[in-house]
Amino acid sequence: MNACDEAQSKNDPRNRNLPRLSLRILIVLLVVGLVARIAITNHAGWSTAPAPGSDSSEFDSYAWNLAQGHGYSGVSPDVKGPDGQPLEHLTAYRSPATSVLWAGMFLSFGHSYTVVRISSASSTPLPSCLSSPLGASALAIK
Repeated sequence: MNACDEAQSKNDPRNRNLPRLSLRILIVLLVVGLVARIAITNHAGWSTAPAPGSDSSEFDSYAWNLAQGHGYSGVSPDVKGPDGQPLEHLTAYRSPATSVLWAGMFLSFGHSYTVVRISSASSTPLPSCLSSPLGASALAIK
């Protein structure tokens, strides 16, 4: 490809509309993903407590204890009391980011799963929004 062909390809109207089309496709995909996430959450129930023994249940336990001032404590499956039941203790079994976020919401709105689910559903598209420019630059899409 010579310099003249490169200049013509840069001035091609199809190439100038490519970033706008990519942005539109990204927005449509994000909206579809958000609507799907809200529909799934709606089906499962906005205020339904997490299933016992699930990751969400542990995050909830840690967050509620933080919100009540009991520290980062909760039940971990590998720590058992003398009776063989899981023991609540100060722990670093899970990373604290999710629990700290939930604790802040619990302090602001009470022990409400609805608020946690709204936050989760609305923040789901964020990683895609943040990683799309990185992917585009890695693939040299302008």
